[in-house]
Amino acid sequence: MLRRKLLTAWGACAIGCADDPPGVLVVQGAVDYELQPLLDALEGRRSRQISAWTFWEGRIGAKQVVVSRTEVGPINAVAATVLGIEHYQPSLIINHGTAGAHNPELRLWDIVVGERTVDYGAYTSDHADAGSGINPAGWKRDPHRLRLDGRERTPFYTFSGDARAIEAATAIKNPPGRVFR
Repeated sequence: MLRRKLLTAWGACAIGCADDPPGVLVVQGAVDYELQPLLDALEGRRSRQISAWTFWEGRIGAKQVVVSRTEVGPINAVAATVLGIEHYQPSLIINHGTAGAHNPELRLWDIVVGERTVDYGAYTSDHADAGSGINPAGWKRDPHRLRLDGRERTPFYTFSGDARAIEAATAIKNPPGRVFR
């Protein structure tokens, strides 16, 4: 039952998001139990080890799909994503998984579609005298800065997702749970 529900939700998004434009769809998950339903559905499955990360290539229906095990943590996810982009040049990347207890309003089977990515890698804080401890509630998130023109550093607090992929994903019917942004 779990396998069918996961594939139904994933399949609706893959068809709605990735058939146009054509190309490879990369689907990422951190751990085996998140990936197993997709691996079971992958026709002509071949595994490929790239450094410490595993990728499985094949098809689901008419779509060329690569399933990527990112392993746990943001650094692993970044590395697996970069390797996936370099080796497969995907038209779309879907990163899925479980994230318990982030919001007490979330229930089993709910699907949360992220509209943007946020970098929480750098913070600033006000000066504190030695021995006074720290106050994480007072930390301020620093933006990610990129040199888009090669000279000026432009601050980004978020990076927007693909609007068509977000619309297709939020249109998924999910009878056992809710779908929301």
